[in-house]
Amino acid sequence: MAFAYVLGILGRTPLWIWLFFAFVLLRGLGATRPRVGSLRGVFVVPGLFMAWGALCLAMRLFAGEPALAAWSCAVAVAALLGILSGPRSLAVDRRQGLVGRPGSWLPLARYVAIFGAHYALGVAAVLSPERRESLELWEIAVSGVSFGYFAGWTARFVRSYRQAPDATLCRPGTARTGRARALGNGAA
Repeated sequence: MAFAYVLGILGRTPLWIWLFFAFVLLRGLGATRPRVGSLRGVFVVPGLFMAWGALCLAMRLFAGEPALAAWSCAVAVAALLGILSGPRSLAVDRRQGLVGRPGSWLPLARYVAIFGAHYALGVAAVLSPERRESLELWEIAVSGVSFGYFAGWTARFVRSYRQAPDATLCRPGTARTGRARALGNGAA
């Protein structure tokens, strides 16, 4: 009985949500190994989560001051977390626009945690329409966490990028010489 119920929920989930989840899951799994990628590519997943966080707030601006306060507080706290856990050690090839980062399980964990919180709150709102107002406040707070964390992470990344010495890196799929070495703290 419970299994059929869960399958029903999963089956009614829109396809775009599964595609988004598959994308961030693959990116998170890729981040578990040392990697070299384009500077632009570094900002794809953080940009998506920040856009999702801003969009959720924009769609609920009618909720008033409590919603804006919840979002703002969540942004502030999560931005600090993003700054503290953001990358400190990078290999940077500015000439080619490449960045080498150490492998870490942290990106996968944060992607799944934020996605899971959004998904669970969305399902709960559908299943319990009488609690929709309080659930929307939680959704706005999670959106603030999403936006704030990745804004703080981006700020930390930019600082580390500016401080990193130039290195010679190879594009993915090319010879292994010059590849980014496994770097210090593992906070990718």
